[in-house]
Amino acid sequence: MKRINMKVNLYLLLLLVLAVCLPASLVSAQNQEGVRIFLDQKELALSLSPQYFEGTLTVPVRSFSEALGAKVHWDRETNTTSILKGDSALVLGREHIYTEENDKLVKLDVPIFSSKGTTMVPLGFLAEFWGLDMQQNEGQRIVRLESLEQIRAERFTDKEKEAWPAWLKQWVESAAQQPDIQYRLRDNRLYLLSTYGKKATGGYDVRISRIFRRGSDNAFIVYVDYKSAASLPTIQVLTAPYDLVYIDLKDPLKDPSGTPTALIFKVKGYNEDKSLPGQIKIPKG
Repeated sequence: MKRINMKVNLYLLLLLVLAVCLPASLVSAQNQEGVRIFLDQKELALSLSPQYFEGTLTVPVRSFSEALGAKVHWDRETNTTSILKGDSALVLGREHIYTEENDKLVKLDVPIFSSKGTTMVPLGFLAEFWGLDMQQNEGQRIVRLESLEQIRAERFTDKEKEAWPAWLKQWVESAAQQPDIQYRLRDNRLYLLSTYGKKATGGYDVRISRIFRRGSDNAFIVYVDYKSAASLPTIQVLTAPYDLVYIDLKDPLKDPSGTPTALIFKVKGYNEDKSLPGQIKIPKG
């Protein structure tokens, strides 16, 4: 009887050691098998099942992008793969992923890895890059993606400031003192203003980079990029960086769907103490 108890205790001890020593990424991958991905309510058939890598859900970048209608080209000389969709492009190297800006390759800080000879890239990054809304239900192991309509926005510049209406000048000057994201609805136009607040040096910038409409609820998803070059040599001058754009909306009396139901802000690079709004609901009428 004592020998049986000793064997049981050794077995339990071995299980405990394995549980402690087993890599967390392997445990995560085993616990998260069978993740299903739907795009516009249709399930995607990918070349390799989605996998978790260091806690991040990844997908085979080629077959996922092709499912979105992207064109994929492999360059044998440079050993890189280019993925093109509309005006956007990704370039995959052996260890890094790049995008094109002003005809130059810019390395992105995105983890990639190879599984069975297939390059796997974080799904969240691809969804954002290709303009998709992503909703994940971890309990059901289901990810739902929705195609978004990109909205054209016109940008104001300081050169035009003298011609701005008085209310617009006053709004920008008062708002620019603090970091914030605000909106105004006026004359069938949606104005969006992102501010950085007062800075003692140059080298700071803020930009409303992309805007999408989500068809399921007519919400606008707004991407706002904050950049700081404080670590670089900068001019010692007081600045108040901001970005101001507007969108022409449909006449609400003729088509109420023109006015968004909400503004959802996706912010990058912001490290200030003052919090920014994540979402603003727009009242009807």
